[in-house]
Amino acid sequence: MGWTTQVVGVRHALFEDTTLLVVARMVVDEWSRTPAAFPSVSPHLERWHLQWAQYAPGVVDLNLETIASSYFATKELLQLLGIVEAQLQKRGPAIPRDEMRTRWSIGDVFWLKDQETIPFLDTTRSLKHLLEPVVAPERGTFKRIKQYDLGECPSCEQGMVCVAKRSDGRLFAICEECEAEWVDLALAPKREGMLPCGAAHDVWPPLWPTKEEIINAGLSERVEESDDEIRLPPADETESAE
Repeated sequence: MGWTTQVVGVRHALFEDTTLLVVARMVVDEWSRTPAAFPSVSPHLERWHLQWAQYAPGVVDLNLETIASSYFATKELLQLLGIVEAQLQKRGPAIPRDEMRTRWSIGDVFWLKDQETIPFLDTTRSLKHLLEPVVAPERGTFKRIKQYDLGECPSCEQGMVCVAKRSDGRLFAICEECEAEWVDLALAPKREGMLPCGAAHDVWPPLWPTKEEIINAGLSERVEESDDEIRLPPADETESAE
């Protein structure tokens, strides 16, 4: 057993190696199902397998610093971590020993017993906590908006998929939690139409449609109206999509 520090800018966190690598394997397992949906982070995840294949205690490096240099790679990794977190929350108190040996093997580590789920869940949340400040503005103003929800996100299973707007007036859908996007509103919020953050919006934060625009788009029967509070960054922090 070894421990390594993962660093993102001035933030850092200490992780137990094998627990961290199992979570990394879970992320890669989820990514491998639809790699085209995560184009920005894919080049990094393609190399992660070397970390558990060549595992040596105390030298694990997921290259988070480099990933965090890309806004969209960070968003995609956070989306994958959110999926893994949701999956772990649904599990029982432990992951069976046979599953650990067949699906989540790490180098020469030999799992002798079932492994408690909590350490993997805590590690997933710690990774999210480390990365979230990269994409979340630390300052700005709050604004109340009318949000038009299409249903629960099939990816993170935590946020609602709501209707948003591009600068040219075209509507798309985005998850308020993991920020997965849908260009085709007819498919939202189905998994089959889900795309990574950045696929649909052209300004960040996205614009929000009026009730009239929802009616004109023929969506009034599909959405539920709610009030939400969003953080708007200052003008000099507003980003254009890459």
